[in-house]
Amino acid sequence: MPLPKSMIEAELPARAQQGDENALAALIARMMPAIRKGAADCTAPGLDFDDAVQEGLIGLFRAVREYDPAVGPTFAAFAAASIRHAQQDARRAALRKKHAPLNFSVPLPDAQQSTDTRPGPEELAIFGEQYADTLRRMQTELSELERHLQREVFLVDIAVVRPGEFPAVSGIDDHNFDPVRNIPGRGTVR
Repeated sequence: MPLPKSMIEAELPARAQQGDENALAALIARMMPAIRKGAADCTAPGLDFDDAVQEGLIGLFRAVREYDPAVGPTFAAFAAASIRHAQQDARRAALRKKHAPLNFSVPLPDAQQSTDTRPGPEELAIFGEQYADTLRRMQTELSELERHLQREVFLVDIAVVRPGEFPAVSGIDDHNFDPVRNIPGRGTVR
């Protein structure tokens, strides 16, 4: 239900200036159609719709902060002008292409290359997802014999094998275990 105009013009701006978040939310909801219309009119290369909406919201916040009912226009008119000016300023700045290199830049690699070769959290998460997907596919798409063989090959492929580690984990009692030539449980491949 729309708020009465008298409340919008008198009470909400004053409450929003005093820090009432509900009043500010009501003003944003009331002015959002004007913000969206202005954003649709102000899009340009380097200023998409969402950025123009953001600039309109910044204009609305500025209007709430600077509005003085004793000076002149109604709050709705003052806010609409502030929103429009903020969006037009953003459009002019985007068309100047002053910051265009920042829109297309890529970060430089770190000057000091890390010698740590362990995977980071993102790589571990991706690996975990891939591993879970592979196990799910193994359970649904392979026969029992294929699953057994695939598990053995998969374990050898993903294991970071250091001398003596994999045989201890797999139960093989061979100190010269070679993961390329030996398949756990199948003996030596020649």
